[in-house]
Amino acid sequence: MTKGEIMRKYVAGVLGEMVGTFFLALAVSLSLAGQAPWLTPVVAASVLFIGVCAIGPISGAHFNPAVSFAAFTRGAISGSELFLYVFVQYGAARAGAVVAGLLLPPAVLVVNDTWRVFGAELLGTVVLAFGVAAVMHHKWVAPTSGAMVGIPLLVGIWIASSASNGVLNPVIALAIGSFSFFYVLGPMVGGLIGMWLFGLLATAYEHTPREG
Repeated sequence: MTKGEIMRKYVAGVLGEMVGTFFLALAVSLSLAGQAPWLTPVVAASVLFIGVCAIGPISGAHFNPAVSFAAFTRGAISGSELFLYVFVQYGAARAGAVVAGLLLPPAVLVVNDTWRVFGAELLGTVVLAFGVAAVMHHKWVAPTSGAMVGIPLLVGIWIASSASNGVLNPVIALAIGSFSFFYVLGPMVGGLIGMWLFGLLATAYEHTPREG
């Protein structure tokens, strides 16, 4: 791959993460501030479904620093890509929240920084990252890949919402006013566990002797 091709790949990936994270933050912020905030998990999962199908081949459609960091530890993206992805994810999430605030007054969320919150966010993100890892390992293909990420996000939010605001994403937590230490640490650790858990299972399957 030439330097020009590498540069175009980086630019496309960064732009993809910027667009996807912006619309995820915008949609989640508007949903929470609207008349049916209980639909927010479905809205988030739908945005992720569309993003994975449309942007997945370009950037991987992470839209989440926890997913990007876990992908980096698995060798799916480089260190420079990780830095750029997280940088634009943060900026795009902030921009999405600002635009949402121009349309509707932002929702006011209660933020508790407890170990229960940490555990809930961790477990929910494990489910999300497990689905993302399956797509990364080419076990699922579009449009099924969109469902393989969107549905785990929905399930992960349902699990996490038992003890937290069910965010599973540090930059979205910042965008919607649900930001704290455990809303960052929980998803970051959960992302690593989910990604590596699938990797271990996939490796064990691939090295299992086949009959015949």
